[in-house]
Amino acid sequence: MRHQYKRRTFDEAQSLALASYRSLASDHLSSEEVQEMREHGTLSGGSIGDGWEALLGGVPEERMYYEFQLYRPSRECPYIEKYFARILVTRDRASGAVHILWRPPVPEYHGPHFE
Repeated sequence: MRHQYKRRTFDEAQSLALASYRSLASDHLSSEEVQEMREHGTLSGGSIGDGWEALLGGVPEERMYYEFQLYRPSRECPYIEKYFARILVTRDRASGAVHILWRPPVPEYHGPHFE
């Protein structure tokens, strides 16, 4: 189907991210981690975080990508117990580029702590 817009919507990118995760998860995560993600995992999308330079050879341009995170939430700051994957999807409909960081470390949290 041909779209009149050149860029993917957030929902389209999210669907592509999840499809990519599902097709590759068993190659990069243990069966226990896949099950843990199914039972306790959360998906969120937001601004592009750090750590993509090594995979992409440079810093991704924020307005050209969406980032999605699949993680196990925590009750304490930074509210992420562990990442299963961080997924970068291009907004360009002409490209099917999806980049995945498997099991990236949870960055140290230096912000305010909430009770």
